[in-house]
Amino acid sequence: MLAHRIGTEKANMLLEKLIDLPQRVFRRVNGDTRDYRHFLFDELRERLGGRSPSNILEIGPRDGQDTRRLLSLRPKSLVLAELPNHREFLEERLTSDRLIDDVEIRYGNVMYDQVVSKEETFEVI
Repeated sequence: MLAHRIGTEKANMLLEKLIDLPQRVFRRVNGDTRDYRHFLFDELRERLGGRSPSNILEIGPRDGQDTRRLLSLRPKSLVLAELPNHREFLEERLTSDRLIDDVEIRYGNVMYDQVVSKEETFEVI
């Protein structure tokens, strides 16, 4: 019923969040409020030493927080690789966040599809 009202993809994402909810609540109740992605980005920025990377490949952009962080590094290009069944959600989110013009989106499975050519190089993946 819910999938008919909001779409299968959004219903699946909601279900994933609900399944993970008890674990997230447990961590928060015990004082752990860290977002590991924030720490990973800080480490990346430290490793770059103030340089702007030339090309970045983000695989599975999720909620857009990491996309914003990566764009703050001022790369020459940011390529998002996403599964085709996430197209509607991703484009809707990037449009509403006003990020759609700042990224290049490629659809496919990076493990099995030719999403990225062998000649392309990315400084950050």
